[in-house]
Amino acid sequence: MLMRFPIKSLTKMKLDMLKKIAVAVIPAITISATTAVLAQAARDHITVVGAFTGVPLATAVAERFIKISGMKMPRIEANTTGGGFKSFCAGTGIETPDATTATRRIRPAEVELCEKNGVKDIIEVKFGYDALVPAHATGGRINSLNRKDLFLAMAKDVPDPKNESRLIPNPYKTWKEINPALPDAKIQITGPGPTIGSYDALINYIMVAGCKQFSSIGALESADPKAFDSACKTFRKDGAYSEFSNYDTVLQELKNTPDLLGIIGFSMSRAAKLNNPALDGIEPTLLSVSRQEYALTFPLYLYVKKAHVGTVPGIKEYLAEFTSENALSVTGYLFDKGVVPMPFAERQQVRTGAAALARLVLQAKPQ
Repeated sequence: MLMRFPIKSLTKMKLDMLKKIAVAVIPAITISATTAVLAQAARDHITVVGAFTGVPLATAVAERFIKISGMKMPRIEANTTGGGFKSFCAGTGIETPDATTATRRIRPAEVELCEKNGVKDIIEVKFGYDALVPAHATGGRINSLNRKDLFLAMAKDVPDPKNESRLIPNPYKTWKEINPALPDAKIQITGPGPTIGSYDALINYIMVAGCKQFSSIGALESADPKAFDSACKTFRKDGAYSEFSNYDTVLQELKNTPDLLGIIGFSMSRAAKLNNPALDGIEPTLLSVSRQEYALTFPLYLYVKKAHVGTVPGIKEYLAEFTSENALSVTGYLFDKGVVPMPFAERQQVRTGAAALARLVLQAKPQ
């Protein structure tokens, strides 16, 4: 018996069927097209961005990597720690960097930016230590100073010598006015700006540490946090202190101006053959930094997009070379470039994590 359906019912059935077919087929076509585009457009080399400090280190690893693997030379681009994270977190895909170097750990806000743009699996590799040091060229007259001296040299407002409970605009013009043990030389000092990774260390471990040596200001930390931050984290603008955003420029300025004191990375200072005054009675040396006896020691990081592993050739091999004993040990080639090695057990742990492409896990924020 022939079954009859109303024309309207048949039309509805066809439409429903077509919708189901479209739902099934279109994603398959999209995936196939995406795969084809990626295959056609895939890069044949790794790209690394990030901190000035990390550029010569990433380059040294790249040079060893191509000799061992026979792959193309990675492209290494100098930026800043903050600028590197901004590029790194812009998204995934071959038009974005595979990795970035940093002189501080990635911040929660930067992780959020990465996740917002689809960069969800980040590999974190800690590969050694550097330090923030005072530095000047041969001929500079400062041999030793402390963080209280540096605070008084850089801060916008300082405690009144006649009444330390009262802040006044910074009156100090020479180092000797701050501390009789320092030379009678004009204060000329430069430090990293906000885009440089070591800026946080400058604020927290020099400015705040020096500021808190005045009990009247230290008491504000809990009583009036805004007033404390204003007093301890604001730099003078009268020309005695300046911020730099480019290491190449500041290193040249330091070499040309012996009385200019720079607050820079230890590795950069070593490479430029600058002199490093003792800070708080401890001279920054390879030994004092490796033992973390020198107060302003900080870790160095490499961050890698897990999504790019397998799409861009050589990432796993590059990570293996970056974390090898040949690179990171006390006799490794990165030691010669200024990286202060981690203890062996920590190096081994880092190698294991990198080989497993272990995903970054940040501690939860306090409630």
